[in-house]
Amino acid sequence: MEWVLCWFEAHPGTASWAQAIGSILALAVAIGLAYWQLRNTNRTLNRQRNQDTKQLVDGFSAIADYAVKQFNDVVYQVKQPTFLLYLCEGLDAEELRRIVTTIDAFPIFQLPSYKAIETALEIKVLIHGIVRDWCELQELVTHPGAEASQVQLPRRVTLLEEASDSLNLKIREFKAAATLVENA
Repeated sequence: MEWVLCWFEAHPGTASWAQAIGSILALAVAIGLAYWQLRNTNRTLNRQRNQDTKQLVDGFSAIADYAVKQFNDVVYQVKQPTFLLYLCEGLDAEELRRIVTTIDAFPIFQLPSYKAIETALEIKVLIHGIVRDWCELQELVTHPGAEASQVQLPRRVTLLEEASDSLNLKIREFKAAATLVENA
């Protein structure tokens, strides 16, 4: 180590060169460290954003799946011979209101893609339509208007079946759109 110091004293310009090289190295380390921190922060934010998106998609899927389960049960019950009893007492109207309230309160516009938002809005419209059809069907049965209810009842049941089938299809579309975003 002593010979290095002697060599520096024998060559007067080397100290300034050593200082210049050291300053450049210090700058490179500082820039590299800042870049590394930025890259790690971006990775963490992207991971969090992806996790939030997945939770949002999973949340909407769970709500829609629950609605489909309820509506499929309605369609099944309506096809049974005892469906008039089910219409009058079976499905709690409060449960339908909870489904509608939940779907209305969901932050659809935070979903990750145009297609996911579009499909979620279509699902929302279908759910509102199914609930409306169900309420009208219950009204026909509980407050019959003689011949009008005999004609409208089968038509309302068919509308309910078609809407439930459309809802199942839209939920599959939503999950496909969400899967494309997750894989991107």
